Amino acid sequence: MTVGRYLLHRKIARGGMASIHIARLMGDVGFSRIVAAKRMHPELAGDAEFVAMFLDEARIASKVHHRNVVPVFDVVTMGSEVMLVQEYVHGAPLSLLLHNSNAAQAHVPIPVAASIACQVLSGLHAAHETCDEIGTPLNIVHRDVSPQNIMIALDGSARLLDFGVAKAAMSAHVTRKGTFKGKLGYSSPEQIRGEATRQSDIYALGVVMWELIVGHRMHGNTKGEAALIAEILAGKLPTITDALAEERSWIGAYRWSQLEALEPIIRKALDSNVRRRWATAADMEEAIAAAVPIATAADVSQWLRAVGKDFLDERERMIAAEEQSWRRFAANGSGSQPAMGTQRLELTSTATEPDQVPPSKISIRARFPTALIAALIVLLGMGIAFLIQDLKKSEQPAHVDKPVATEAAPPATKARPAAAPAATPTTESTTATPTATPATSATTTHEATSPSAAAEGPTEEQTAAQPDEQPAEQPDAARAEPHEPRDVTTDPPRKKSTARQTKVRTVRPAPARTTPPARTPTAAAPKASAAGVDCSTPFYFEGKKKIFKPGCL
Repeated sequence: MTVGRYLLHRKIARGGMASIHIARLMGDVGFSRIVAAKRMHPELAGDAEFVAMFLDEARIASKVHHRNVVPVFDVVTMGSEVMLVQEYVHGAPLSLLLHNSNAAQAHVPIPVAASIACQVLSGLHAAHETCDEIGTPLNIVHRDVSPQNIMIALDGSARLLDFGVAKAAMSAHVTRKGTFKGKLGYSSPEQIRGEATRQSDIYALGVVMWELIVGHRMHGNTKGEAALIAEILAGKLPTITDALAEERSWIGAYRWSQLEALEPIIRKALDSNVRRRWATAADMEEAIAAAVPIATAADVSQWLRAVGKDFLDERERMIAAEEQSWRRFAANGSGSQPAMGTQRLELTSTATEPDQVPPSKISIRARFPTALIAALIVLLGMGIAFLIQDLKKSEQPAHVDKPVATEAAPPATKARPAAAPAATPTTESTTATPTATPATSATTTHEATSPSAAAEGPTEEQTAAQPDEQPAEQPDAARAEPHEPRDVTTDPPRKKSTARQTKVRTVRPAPARTTPPARTPTAAAPKASAAGVDCSTPFYFEGKKKIFKPGCL
């Protein structure tokens, strides 16, 4: 059965309010831990008073931090289920060990009994002196110190548990005055009257120590509760030496001397007058440690293994079986999801505010797809960011150099330059790069072209105006400078004709610009006499410029 994030195994004990189960805390990535789950009886879960007492136990025990007090880890509610989770102590209850010793007619060694009593007194003193987070004393009184609530662990430590009927300043459940709570055989006179104090716990520990040394119940021969109450209120309790007087002959002198040293300490703890009792548990602990030798933890552990061997062997076999079952359970993956509707209670709060319990176990394989999807989303986001950045860069206007008009050989449509001051005949090949000339107004120039004028060839000014080298050809869009209107005329195919042709070209003023320094005029081609000209090739080239020989026209 799963309650919250706890997997309940078999039941190991049962009390008046709850049953104890071995349980397993199931954490993430396969983490687990053995704990003890104190599960409230279902028939009491509907009683608000019992539930308040149960929750008070958790709140009080969670405040006490001591090696001899069993800590409480958690409280879980699930519908009608109320469960308290505490540390699992691998050992045996003192009540079982006392029963086994009495059945074997063996006494508990005095040093072992003294060690157990001192450890429980140390835990009680820590509980009595516990304060809250701001330093306010909680005035905790256990009210149920008995062999059933003392565990002897395999490490030799004695652990006090079960604060179920404890009272404290922080308790949500308030015991009405005059109401008795606890075990009658270990209760002091004032506790029976409903006025328990810390000295009541010292009285109960005195009874426990008496039974450890003598080997049987203090009030075992008392018949009925009325006679037991009268005996306690009267304060007429037998001493340890009186109870063992018949056995003195075989007890031994050394053990008897130890009994005599402990008797006044126990008698003071069992005094019916609270004022004559030990003021604190620490005072009684110091007195015991000074009176008799105290057994070591190894000695206590050895005694536990000898007296409680059968119980410990059975508990170890049960835990081993549960461990194997858990490993199969975990391998099948059936425990990966906890029961739904689980609520957790904060131990420091008097209200029962629920909080959703997270999933108890999440494997690494289950998390891998999520991690992969997250990585893909990150990569996709980075790609989109880089794409947006590239688009922004492409939208920015690039620096465009001013296009330079170059000569096309031979173009069908050309942009003619502004006319020079003197009109001259032009040849088929003209310059595409215009030469800037100052002009103040639009003028009309008439160019006369005749066969005789064409025969004379280019003039020296035309030859000097042509550069030695022409730049590479560029697209038509790059020849015309932006925002400069030009007169573009289309020259028809040139035909030889004797008729005089007249061209009219309108020259518009060009915008003012910086005129580059004029080139040094190049020498014109020498004119050859008509008599000695070789007209087999009637033209020659200067650079890319085609020039007809004057004598061959």
